[in-house]
Amino acid sequence: VSPHVLPLFRTASWDDIMLPVVDMINHRNGRWRNVDTNSAHEGKDIQLYALRDIAADEQLYLSYNECTDCCCYANTYVLPDIMKDYGFIEQYPQRWNFENSWLNFEVDEVYNDGDNASSADASRARELKVTWISKEKPNFEDKYILHGHLDRLN
Repeated sequence: VSPHVLPLFRTASWDDIMLPVVDMINHRNGRWRNVDTNSAHEGKDIQLYALRDIAADEQLYLSYNECTDCCCYANTYVLPDIMKDYGFIEQYPQRWNFENSWLNFEVDEVYNDGDNASSADASRARELKVTWISKEKPNFEDKYILHGHLDRLN
């Protein structure tokens, strides 16, 4: 493979294997994630499987940081990393961390009626909710900084 083409392959696959059909499935976590694969490193055929019932017109989503081969990346490989490696801003829910991963949190959409959205409901009024994932909770300064960013996003 040409050295100019290799970075394109690496951003759309594992570092050592290409799975062209699986690589076309977009990333999204939370209630949106509906498929996963077995490990690409067991020497077996790759199988894509549903995590729940999927409607005929529903988009397939798998996780780039909660997948079978993702090890412990769920709280450390977060939005800035996904943007750097894949070139897109993750849709909600988004995982973030501050200060070298010691303060991890997730930002998700919550709708005024308390229900979670589906793609057809995306125009409803919403709020952003922060859930702290890390064991250590934020101090006043952390909350102040985050509150400023959330105001900017709203």
